[in-house]
Amino acid sequence: RERPCVVIAWAADEPRADGDAARAFAETVASSLGRAPGLEPAWFGGGASDGHAWAAVAVDATEDALAALPATIRSLSAGADVEAARRRRVRARARALASPASAAAQLARERLSTGGAGEPGRTVQALSVAPPAFVIGRAN
Repeated sequence: RERPCVVIAWAADEPRADGDAARAFAETVASSLGRAPGLEPAWFGGGASDGHAWAAVAVDATEDALAALPATIRSLSAGADVEAARRRRVRARARALASPASAAAQLARERLSTGGAGEPGRTVQALSVAPPAFVIGRAN
């Protein structure tokens, strides 16, 4: 029998939202959920545009883990690791800057998504206190 797939999503208004920080938030949550029994991260993503940030994580879950998932998420969000998110953002930027073409593309994306310069700590904080939305998918 296939396990349910759950998508957990966060959205927050943040005037200087940072897309890299939103992705780092999602990666941090996915990594934490991967250490919980019965949860297997399948995907994560995040971004920012026009003063809004979003993050999402998809996990395959056992029925027991599914029942406990809201409480698990609350405990993770309450202690969101801003520093881990910042480290992931720095690593992502370093990869992007490995070539001049990548650096130019990355800078253009940042300017479009944040109006010039986002604020990673504020973005992660805003997402960590935003109420999560859950979508559960089951195979027929």
